[in-house]
Amino acid sequence: MNKKIIISVILCIVCIMSLSVKSLAYKLDTDDKSNSDEMSFYKKENRSSNKADLFKNIIKATNGKIIEYGIMAEFNNSDSREKTVNELFKKLNENNNLVKKSSSNSESYSIEFHGNSIDGNIQSTGYSNHNIVKVDIVKQDNKYSLYKLNSNLDSILKDYNTKIIYYKYIKVKIENNNINGAYNKVIKCLKDIGDSNIKTETLENGYTSTTYTGQYEKIYSAGKPVDFNFSVVHYSTGTYIIMGTPEIIETY
Repeated sequence: MNKKIIISVILCIVCIMSLSVKSLAYKLDTDDKSNSDEMSFYKKENRSSNKADLFKNIIKATNGKIIEYGIMAEFNNSDSREKTVNELFKKLNENNNLVKKSSSNSESYSIEFHGNSIDGNIQSTGYSNHNIVKVDIVKQDNKYSLYKLNSNLDSILKDYNTKIIYYKYIKVKIENNNINGAYNKVIKCLKDIGDSNIKTETLENGYTSTTYTGQYEKIYSAGKPVDFNFSVVHYSTGTYIIMGTPEIIETY
């Protein structure tokens, strides 16, 4: 009788231990999954918070020579078109000897300007019950000063209490005419920051691509977000890489 009791006790202990082990295993598996999800979330957050300077990375990877760069600012405004455009030109011309040419019609007022290695246009166009103002500046330069230009324009526009959208672009010339080689190097720079969803179209003289990197302010194209656009093209003067965010603002 005592022997049967002892065996029953042992079986109960074994059963309890088995259930404890299963419970612990489930907890560890749940914790591992939770930690994995947390790390995955952290990586996504880390990628979006640590922005890469794609322009700089691509120029370095392709050994490109900067030819020109530009920026366009766009915002809504309810003031007089002529007043706004003239005010902006005056601010832009404080440290430059710019030559201007103004034009107007029933829908818009604009000033086209030229100076030492700089060209641009300021335009205010009527739309519904407000005006759309665009400030477009292109600078011929071999230095990487795009963000300095952005900062200078931002300081000029700071008094306009409205949302301003910036379009930036840069054009570089590569030493050889290897279009495919240059294209592949740009793709690698994008993949290095975790971007793989790249849409490419073939041109007569090269390639043009769009993608969403999560690094810049986005626009939508065919219902999908886009924040980076680049083209690798060949002309009689050489082979160039043209990059823009969220899209290229100049013709190519």
